[in-house]
Parts: sequence; C-alpha cells; structure tokens
Amino acid sequence: MLSGALFLPVYPAGAQTLLEQEGTLRSAEGEHNFSGEAGQSVIITLTSPDFDTMLTLLDPTGAELAYNDDYARNLNSAIVYTLPTSGTYKVIARSISGTGGSYEVVVADATAYDQAYFRGVAARQEGNYEAALAAFDEAIQLDSSNPAVHLDRADLLYALAQQLQPEEREAIVQSYQRAIELYEQAGDTENAQLIREQLMYLETPY
Repeated sequence: MLSGALFLPVYPAGAQTLLEQEGTLRSAEGEHNFSGEAGQSVIITLTSPDFDTMLTLLDPTGAELAYNDDYARNLNSAIVYTLPTSGTYKVIARSISGTGGSYEVVVADATAYDQAYFRGVAARQEGNYEAALAAFDEAIQLDSSNPAVHLDRADLLYALAQQLQPEEREAIVQSYQRAIELYEQAGDTENAQLIREQLMYLETPY
C-alpha cells in the first residue's frame, strides 16, 4: 500500500520534471506511472532515509527495461534511460530488506551530465574501463561539482594502473583530493574520511 501526495516542484528552466512523488512504503513495493515520449532520455531517482532502495522501470507493456540498487556511492537508486516508445511507463519502488519507510521518487529529463556519468558506471560494470574513463572525464567537464564522479575516476585509474608512473599516481591523488573536498563541502565527513584513508594508503611508499 502506498500513501503520498503528488505535487509539481519548481525546477530550473530546461529541466522538465515528469513526476515527483513522496510516499510511505508499507508493503513490498510502491508503483508510480509517468508519460514519456520515444527517444526521451530520463533520469529516475528513488531516495529514502529509512531503507536501502531498489528501483525498476517497466515499459508500457509491462516488460522490465532496467533496474538499479545502489547508485553514485550511496544506498539510493537511479536509472538513466532513453525511452524506446511513447506511452505510460511504470516505476516500481522497493525496499531491499523488506522494511518500509518514507521515500521520494523523481522522474526528470536527463541532463548531459546524467547521461555521461551513467555511461561511465555501466561501462565500468561491463569491464570496459577505457570507455568508463572517457565517460567520467566527459561528466567532469560538464559538471565538476559532484564528488562521486571524481572518486569513481580515481578508483578506475587505480585499477587501470598495473605499475603506476609518477604522473599516473598524481592524477589519481588529484581525483581523490577533489572528491574529499566536495564531500566535506557537502557535510559528508564520513565518506571524506574513508577516501582520505584510501589516499593515505596510495601515498604510502612500497
């Protein structure tokens, strides 16, 4: 069972929001519908302070198109997807543990940054590190204020470097340092400290 209120938020010009709904999950899942056009790229986010989220996107026929558990270094979920046909799509919000709680689902037009970052995440999961690095670099050029992309880039460089050259090590250090700065600016001291410890390990001579 889902309880909540549908409302129209205020967003900057050019960032069209198709759906924003807050609710309380009391059963296994909550369902939300939105209308989309063929070729439209959307970003769907599911956030909750109460439970680890799982997000699923279904097409107008009910077939599953995509799903996501954790995204951008946290327990919330997001899907970036280009819709194949026009029609009414369904978003399913779930709790991984089966526990309920409050949550918010937002469907909006995906920005160029959203699409680049998502390509990087997908390419990394597929093991295509070169494509992932190119996508993360593109995302940073579009918006350098998100700490997650700097951390993902640093981790990727570290994985790519079999034998670190001085310039490669410096590039990794800079990405980690930028991620630390942005997490601290956002008040997320826990993630900042975790990255700082990882950076100390990287800087420790063999």
